[in-house]
Amino acid sequence: MATIARQLAEYAHRLSFADLDPGIVYEVKRRTLDALGGAIATFDSPMAQLLWKMADRYGTTRGATVWGSGTKTLPTLAAFVNGSLLRYRDLVETYASKDGGHPSDNIPAVLAAAELARADGKEAIAAVLLAYEVHCRLLDAGALQANGWDHDSYAPFPVALAAGKLMGLSVDQLEQAINLAGINSPQLGQTFQGQVSLWKNCTFADGARNGIFAACLAAEGMTGPEQIFEGKLGFCNKVSGPFSLSVDAFGGRRQPFKIMESSLKVWPCVVFVQSAVDAAVQIRKELGGAGGIEKVDVYTYDLAIEICASQPEHWQPATREGADHSLPYCVAAALMDGTVGLEQFSDLRRGDPNLLALIKRITVHPDPRLNAGYPQGFPCRVVVTTKEGKILTHEVFYPQGHPRNPMSDERLEQKFRYWASRVLPEKQINEIARIVWKLDLLPDLQPLAASLVLPKNETVQMESSKWKSNPNFRV
Repeated sequence: MATIARQLAEYAHRLSFADLDPGIVYEVKRRTLDALGGAIATFDSPMAQLLWKMADRYGTTRGATVWGSGTKTLPTLAAFVNGSLLRYRDLVETYASKDGGHPSDNIPAVLAAAELARADGKEAIAAVLLAYEVHCRLLDAGALQANGWDHDSYAPFPVALAAGKLMGLSVDQLEQAINLAGINSPQLGQTFQGQVSLWKNCTFADGARNGIFAACLAAEGMTGPEQIFEGKLGFCNKVSGPFSLSVDAFGGRRQPFKIMESSLKVWPCVVFVQSAVDAAVQIRKELGGAGGIEKVDVYTYDLAIEICASQPEHWQPATREGADHSLPYCVAAALMDGTVGLEQFSDLRRGDPNLLALIKRITVHPDPRLNAGYPQGFPCRVVVTTKEGKILTHEVFYPQGHPRNPMSDERLEQKFRYWASRVLPEKQINEIARIVWKLDLLPDLQPLAASLVLPKNETVQMESSKWKSNPNFRV
């Protein structure tokens, strides 16, 4: 029987734009626009300044574009920078299975590889869909977090295949790209232990960087260790645990693609708290204010508690990265402000004594019924008891953006425009949207890359640490 790497290589080689119906093509465009909005939203952050400064040191005349700065650099570095920009605001979509993952994280890397390969829009769309499909199928196959590894350890595999396909690699070369991508792919789960650092935003981007590098090496004839998944010391035996894949079940002419099963986000925080924020915002509307809250009980599934409410950092986050992965923090902010946006994650807001006092009145409970509802949904129930004894309850199984509670095109573009308008002029925002909706008609990706650069002499006001309550703010 062919190895997993060989099967993946054969699937990647035969998948083409001709296999895609118009609905799937349109969905790739939707996810691309959503991802670009999340990355653009980071242009005014210290994270962007850090990454742009690094990329500027390694500029080249022939390479891929760093979003925001416009620097041309090696595609591996462009993929790292652009991918980290996307993850920073935590607006990435999520696919939930044995582990949760963010398939839109593939988009910056695929676009960097497509720019280098001078691919057209159709080829880029097919490559994005390929990366989504392989990434989601791997998340279905084996859990990584239970073994102490970060779920982004899967990142190099889909990116290596997508980049290799864009580069025109043969089946044999694609197989070697997989072997090379996997040999150093595992990432320690320590990323999300204790005080969460800036590196949280870079885990997939780092794997994507390795994936493109693996494809480049394979293109020149480099070979990698065989049986990278099944071998005695391979990925399955040492990282994920045993699993098998059948590419016959992968998306194609007769099978649906996994891109239709991932969830878009409304709130800039981890997917495991999206339902909780939806519920808390609804209760805030009914309350009319948060001053009379006596206690808050939050009921949810085990994984949400483990990832978002099990460590001291979750109850008094010291960093923005810790706050957007904290269930009690996000619930408290939503109850107090009626929303969760950038203001809620500022340095000043995290130290607000009123917010911290409300967090202390929150208790998080596991619920067997809700636990059974994951990963089909992201169920959560928020129960608020007021000082007058009034009890308000709201339960959400499918947050906004979930396949069973989908985000309309109008809502998706509204979200994109909201985030992009923080740093780009309206004319440029219109141009980006126009290009993405016509992505399949582009002869190359240069117009898209050029549209993602800050205008010359444009001064971006850096995000402020000053917090102000704004109950009318809506994402």
